[in-house]
Amino acid sequence: MTSKAESFDAVADAHDHARWDLPPARFDAAVLAALSRFAGRGGGPALFLGSGSGREAAAFVRAGRQVVLVDISARMLSLAKARYHDSPLVDYRRQSATEFLDDADADYPFISAVGELLGYVRDHAALLTRIRTRLGDSGTCVFTWVDAHRLAQRGLPAQVCADGTAIFTERDEPPLRIRGWSQAHMHALLGTAGLDLVEEIAPEAVSPRRGWTVTPSRTSDGSNPAG
Repeated sequence: MTSKAESFDAVADAHDHARWDLPPARFDAAVLAALSRFAGRGGGPALFLGSGSGREAAAFVRAGRQVVLVDISARMLSLAKARYHDSPLVDYRRQSATEFLDDADADYPFISAVGELLGYVRDHAALLTRIRTRLGDSGTCVFTWVDAHRLAQRGLPAQVCADGTAIFTERDEPPLRIRGWSQAHMHALLGTAGLDLVEEIAPEAVSPRRGWTVTPSRTSDGSNPAG
């Protein structure tokens, strides 16, 4: 049986050249621009979950920030190492995002979970809650996810679960499937995780992907209810 890591190894070879050497598509460009705004803000290491070949960390490395790249694909991380060479700013971790966060004992002022990471993990709600825990009380997270309604409009066949989750087949060989949700579901998920939506990236985009910037929730008096 093909593992998910092997599936992403294949994705790396299929898409890495386009991701690094060609101009990014409109939605990708908007995500990169949003990430770059945080590269020079504050200090402390930035965490990139499902980091792929490391494209999204480039602005942080240029700004002299320490970055931690976490990915289950050895091929993805090898491509990142080829880009960043022996930079002392980059720490590579071959782990799933869930495993890394379960072991982590430090807070990160910035966390990236783009590449629709939530759509590939077994428990997206638990992962978002773990992210919230590692943000501390003043961190920021940028993540992308798949809008199931937008994807369905494109006529792609999907398995719809009882909770409204839509599971789409992204590629047949090696097999790779991704989950999508409604906006209402994702808004509710933020509330459960203790996060506030502060910005939608490229809200006018027609892409089925959505990008959200979130921060830990605050009460009316400015305190953090999770603290």
